[in-house]
Amino acid sequence: MNEHSIIMGPESVRGIIGGTKTMTRRICKPQFPQDADYNGAHVLLSPYGVIGDRLWVKEAWATTHYFDAFKPSLIPNGANVHYLASEALGGLMKRSPMFMPHWASRITLEVTDVRIERLQDISPFDAIKEGYPDLEAGGDCVLWYARLWNKINVKRGYPWSDNPWVWVIEFKRVEEQS
Repeated sequence: MNEHSIIMGPESVRGIIGGTKTMTRRICKPQFPQDADYNGAHVLLSPYGVIGDRLWVKEAWATTHYFDAFKPSLIPNGANVHYLASEALGGLMKRSPMFMPHWASRITLEVTDVRIERLQDISPFDAIKEGYPDLEAGGDCVLWYARLWNKINVKRGYPWSDNPWVWVIEFKRVEEQS
């Protein structure tokens, strides 16, 4: 079993904690040609691991003001950590998830499936696994996901309309033993 890090936004973190998010899609790099067939692409190695590997979630965070001048790597293990996804940070200095040290991560995921597919091949069932918030209200969960995707990925150059190849990572939350 290997461990890898994965960055999640506050909405995704809340979905994982609440048990509504059990899947994520990430851009596959490099992209295959638009008319490529996926056959044979399984030889690519996922940067998110294989079934059974673990992902430790990096998210927006803060520590007490005492550590404001410290680089994240110099903040001692066990320092008090606050998480944007579950509390107001008030005047605390918000830190990028990119630099969250492993010890500060509060969520560990186990990869239960990983594959490559075209973004628009998402099924309604998979859109629900992506954390669709309105199961009781009904609605088009794939359209909801397309809007969410664009909110996050258009500025990165991967709009829904381009139908890029993505890694589909399915996971379950690992409850840490104390």
